[in-house]
Amino acid sequence: MLHRFGGLSRPTAPRRHLILSISAALVAVAVFAPASTLAADRPGSSLRPAPHDGIFRSTCLPSHAAKDDPIVHPGQPGASHQHEFFGNVTTNADSTYRTLRGGATTCRIAGDTAAYWVPSLYADGQRVAPLKVNAYYLRGRGRGRTVAFPAGLKVIAGDSGSTAAQSVAITGWKCSGVHPASLSPDPVACLAGGHNVLVIRFPDCWNGHDLDSTNHQSHMAYRVGGACPAGYPVRVPRLSLNVHYQLPVVTGLTLVSGSIYSTHADFFNAWNQVVLARLVRANLN
Repeated sequence: MLHRFGGLSRPTAPRRHLILSISAALVAVAVFAPASTLAADRPGSSLRPAPHDGIFRSTCLPSHAAKDDPIVHPGQPGASHQHEFFGNVTTNADSTYRTLRGGATTCRIAGDTAAYWVPSLYADGQRVAPLKVNAYYLRGRGRGRTVAFPAGLKVIAGDSGSTAAQSVAITGWKCSGVHPASLSPDPVACLAGGHNVLVIRFPDCWNGHDLDSTNHQSHMAYRVGGACPAGYPVRVPRLSLNVHYQLPVVTGLTLVSGSIYSTHADFFNAWNQVVLARLVRANLN
């Protein structure tokens, strides 16, 4: 039934309630659309974590570039090749879990004060500054509960000494806005407006007791057939760093670490651990 009001038909109270309920439902659908739709790395898209969708994303702008590496060369300023840092703005050679926890972040998720870094990229001798990194935290294949990375965990993915293409299961290139997209060992030309995206995937099984190791890798392992190998019983998120660039060319590129195939990335977990655990629990289990 309609009532006339100022020359217009106004719904009765029960119908108004129904319309408001429908509107609220439509807003909820828009806000909680599955985060898996974000996997194409669309420029400008933002994270809306949804329960049990198997993924959440932290987008971080570049913070600074420096010849520091608090994992490989702790306490030795300038001892490393140059890195591009994302996330925590205080990351330097002297960084510790405590100092990072007190630092600000360039990430959209305020609780992500972790440090992420990759070697600087060059085209014809000129540094190509990254645009951003999308840090994807995924449930990955296989059964079992996924737990948050432990506080203070340090790990490196990829091989800084490689002169040949590494496995595309670990690192490779793709274009933003293309889904699904297989990785290429070499940078690929992208359509106008797209980003060239370097992907580095971290191991997703932890030995359960070491926050670091001599080579910064052996305390972690990759799942095999969806299962963690013996000695690495703890399932942690499958972290994938997607570093966005606007490349002037796709040939003749080098990394400061050497060949374009020497791709690697570092992760120092200094998240607000309560926030990280909540996101893992809500999205990856």
